[in-house]
Amino acid sequence: MIKIKNRLFLFLLVLFFLSSSCLFSCRKEKVIVDGGFNDIREEIVLFVIESNNSLKYESFQTVNRLEKSVVVGQNILVYINSANDRSFLLKVKKDNNDYIINSDTIAMFYKSNDNIGTISECLKWIKDKDKWDISGLILWSHGTSWYPDTTSNQSLYGKKFFSDHGEIKLKSFGDDRGEKIDVKRLASIIPKVNFLIFDACSMGTMEVLYEFRDKAKYIVASPTETLAESIPYQKVTPLLNNSSEDLENICKIYMDYYKSFSDLRKSASISLFDMSKFDLLANKLKGFRTLRLTQDFEEEKIMRIDFSDNFPGPIYDFSSFVNRNFDTNEAEILNGLAQECILYSDHTEQFLGNKIENLSGVGISVVNQNNKYFDYYNNLKWGIDTKVEPTREK
Repeated sequence: MIKIKNRLFLFLLVLFFLSSSCLFSCRKEKVIVDGGFNDIREEIVLFVIESNNSLKYESFQTVNRLEKSVVVGQNILVYINSANDRSFLLKVKKDNNDYIINSDTIAMFYKSNDNIGTISECLKWIKDKDKWDISGLILWSHGTSWYPDTTSNQSLYGKKFFSDHGEIKLKSFGDDRGEKIDVKRLASIIPKVNFLIFDACSMGTMEVLYEFRDKAKYIVASPTETLAESIPYQKVTPLLNNSSEDLENICKIYMDYYKSFSDLRKSASISLFDMSKFDLLANKLKGFRTLRLTQDFEEEKIMRIDFSDNFPGPIYDFSSFVNRNFDTNEAEILNGLAQECILYSDHTEQFLGNKIENLSGVGISVVNQNNKYFDYYNNLKWGIDTKVEPTREK
């Protein structure tokens, strides 16, 4: 386990909640603090951190790293849900202290029964200020691709993983006391932004990306799980800008960071997607699909990229799937279109001891009529736009 730093950040956690309780204990309004604004319309980058779960420590570590690395001219807000009764909106302030969060709390929201309702309220509050445009959005939490229900990722193939850094945790979106956020609802409430980063497990799949394709010009996501240590914001925060070059550099720094380890933390994958290219891919896939939905597709020799034990369903490497289930010409066209969607992709050679072979940079989860998620899947935008009606028996 992490010893010294865990104790220090636990102390940090206690200090934060004590100060928050003192500040807000006598107030009943949903928005408590409203100050520190200027009259100039500015672009902001918004973090949505859902950490009222096993990632609470890592979430405070992330805020601390943002404080250390934010630069003059950057406006970074952090919505953080890390308590049962309320969520906070922070404006990140430069601070070099490793163990104290010093950012200003500019708003507080009492939580509704539905955590996505509280996120919506925060987004509306920001919009109503009429002084900020959200140019970038980082969604930080647990998540399991598009699957509507999940189980905790406690082990991989039944094994516990430890290293000299302690037990490895995985991040996968939006676990709050067992309540998860439906990706369709999440996509419906977030604003259109220039870039969107999923700092969460297994969100770099066709199903998730297509659901959010009209919400961002660029999306950064991992097709595999991600470690709870997260993106190294202490190195990349100044690059949280609108250009694809800066986003690509974030991806490269991310991979360099995890490739530098020699233990099990040497486990990562990440991709940068151009969302303008996905419609053509979906249309072509629908035209090519000759698989009968009443039959199982070929699963043998297809690379699985969901490494967590008890993951709610399989995720396949896209290229591996189409190579096995389409003829050579169709597979070549589909792989070519997929690569046009991917501006950058990289991965470590292994993920927590599992060898990664020929990862194309994007995942896919195909279901047939016998799958319990079949109806849900076909109501995702990807399921709707790629659906082929089954051939009826004569």
